[in-house]
Amino acid sequence: MEAWLFWLAVIIIGLAGFILAYLLLGTLFPDAFNLSLGLLKTPVA
Repeated sequence: MEAWLFWLAVIIIGLAGFILAYLLLGTLFPDAFNLSLGLLKTPVA
């Protein structure tokens, strides 16, 4: 297997895992999920 192909697969799997973990945390802890979205959208007053 080519080295760049291996690292590309590692990056894709890592991103997919990160997104799945984020969605899972969002379903388990909706308060924290909404808080993080609120912090990203608007500055804390």
